[in-house]
Amino acid sequence: MRPTSTATTARRGLPGELLMSIVAILWGSAFPVTRILLEEMPPLGAATWRTLFAAGGVALLVALRSGPGQLWPAGTRRGPLVLLAVLGGAIFVIGMNLGVALTGASITSFVIGTYPLLAVVVATVVLREHQPR
Repeated sequence: MRPTSTATTARRGLPGELLMSIVAILWGSAFPVTRILLEEMPPLGAATWRTLFAAGGVALLVALRSGPGQLWPAGTRRGPLVLLAVLGGAIFVIGMNLGVALTGASITSFVIGTYPLLAVVVATVVLREHQPR
């Protein structure tokens, strides 16, 4: 077998810089858009609609790229997947909506943006975990 070069096997698509710019624009616009949305509906309702809209977009993307049969994992893995979706996604969105409603988009985005730093500080101070250098 002869090795294939990266250039011939690389998937053609949008450049990574453009994709990351789109992600940054979508992430940055989430907070002001959430603030506007919360003027019309309560935080839980906004979280529900945001989650349904995102789930529909992901389902459509998976269906277009892989076929509709790829939307559900094997039967034994569905329970953990639902648990992760609720704990990881829904609680985050509800918390973000409550934060925007109670404090504003700027403070909420600052707190969420510094979350990785806060996680390290809490792990070091509260849990007494040693952080590698």
